[in-house]
Amino acid sequence: MHLIARRYSRSGYAPTWFYAALCIGFAAMAVWALAQHDWLVGAVAIAMVPVTLAGSRVLRRLSESARAARREMEQREDEHR
Repeated sequence: MHLIARRYSRSGYAPTWFYAALCIGFAAMAVWALAQHDWLVGAVAIAMVPVTLAGSRVLRRLSESARAARREMEQREDEHR
């Protein structure tokens, strides 16, 4: 999982299925932890579901903005040549 996350963090964002898999994993972890009466892990896992959903949107927008800024800088460099 760590290697997959590193791969997508380098590219700026992950595909939608990756974030869905993370949310499912956190939800499963929450159910398991709450069944074991581990309230802290359950609460953190539950909190990570909306954090992951929000993070996916933020990372996608940041990636798009970075690409747009990179294109604009390349255009400016071409104009100055």
